Amino acid sequence: MTAKVGEGHELKGLALAQGGYVEMHGADLGQWTVPPRGVDARAQDDQGATWWIAGAWAKEHPADAENLLARLADGVRTVRVFEDGDDPAEFRAWLYATHPSELVVLGGPQGFGIGVADAAGAFLFRPVGLDALTIGTPAESTAREWVQEWRTAGCPGWAQVRPVLRREGSGWQVRAERSEPAHS
Repeated sequence: MTAKVGEGHELKGLALAQGGYVEMHGADLGQWTVPPRGVDARAQDDQGATWWIAGAWAKEHPADAENLLARLADGVRTVRVFEDGDDPAEFRAWLYATHPSELVVLGGPQGFGIGVADAAGAFLFRPVGLDALTIGTPAESTAREWVQEWRTAGCPGWAQVRPVLRREGSGWQVRAERSEPAHS
């Protein structure tokens, strides 16, 4: 995110860009695959690898989230959701701006990403590539509907979203918002 401090010392978000981050904290981490905080449920597979999930749904339904993770540990399908020429990074920008309360972040031995989850299953858009991980039809249907909405909107991306900052404790919460109207 690019931001500036105004004359009145207010912070104003200017632009968002694709990227990742590692949260700064005081914890001494012996691993980097599970975040040190913000994880709402976790489960281990038979090989000892940890699956984890964070998001409003998981926070509101922790038992369902743990059951889902146990099912994920038993196996997920890899599916192709994007077509040649689609830019998954641009899709993620649009997704952050249009469906933030529905998103979860999910991680495991096959990587991490954002997606949708409920008690019936999960769909995970991976950080790179045209494929995704899925288990359960309802979540996959929702995710594919999102991809179609994005295409209908003209495939907007990072240039069409802007950061919205909100003071939260001693830090800032950053969210994406559409900076121009959707195409009709």
